[in-house]
Order: sequence, then structure tokens, then C-alpha cells
Amino acid sequence: MMLQKLPIYLKENNTKLLIKYDGERNNKKYTIKLLYNNIQHINLGGDTDLPNSIFKEIFKNNILFEPKEILIFFNNNINIGIEALKNKFGDKCIISVIITEENNNLLYTIHIQTTKGTKYISNIDYKKLYETLLTEEI
Repeated sequence: MMLQKLPIYLKENNTKLLIKYDGERNNKKYTIKLLYNNIQHINLGGDTDLPNSIFKEIFKNNILFEPKEILIFFNNNINIGIEALKNKFGDKCIISVIITEENNNLLYTIHIQTTKGTKYISNIDYKKLYETLLTEEI
């Protein structure tokens, strides 16, 4: 259900969603931001060690879905990939997931930075993206 509602929300609000894990930080390792494509709008979100609290704050006044739905989406989809990539490349890596709307679908772009280099890939199938990264070296 969330996968059908989030593209509508991103398109209607002309935004993208950034979820970043920064293992180089000592605290506030996650950045969660709703980024407006129009620079006159103030982006929502911030740095945290508790991503769920930021998601609740960003989406608290949303009428398309309940904040609980975005938390389930994050925990059951996005965070699974981040954790798998951290396990492969180490806790000190930096992983950014940018979610945009494209043709009424979600387009995911993962950017990963390790001590050995960087890589990014995009696809509408998030699971396929992180599974591809798990089979590759950077």
C-alpha cells in the first residue's frame, strides 16, 4: 500500500526522500530529509540516531498515509538494505538512498562510499539494487 502512496506524495509535493547512514560519525549516524525540488521551500528532517522519530515528524500532517506506514516501509524495506550493505562493507561506510518519483513509481538511487571507493546505482526495484551491491566489490 505504501509503495502506491509514496510516489503520489513525492510527485504532488515536488520532493524526494533522502535516507543516509554515515558510519564515520560518532553520533546522529542517520540523516532523514524530505528534500524539496523548489529551493524556496525549507527541507524537512535532520540528523538522528533514531530515524523513526524523524519520519514521524516529517509525515505527521500527511493526509495520504499514516506516519506508521512510512515507519513500516523504512524498517521492512530500506533499513534491511542498509544493514546488509553495512554488514558487507563495514560500519564505517556511508550509504545514501534517494527515493524519487518517476512515472508513478518509486525510483531508488543508492550511493555507497567505502574506504576503497564509491559506487551508485538506480532502479525501481530496491531489493535488486542492494542485492546487486552485495555481489560487487567497490
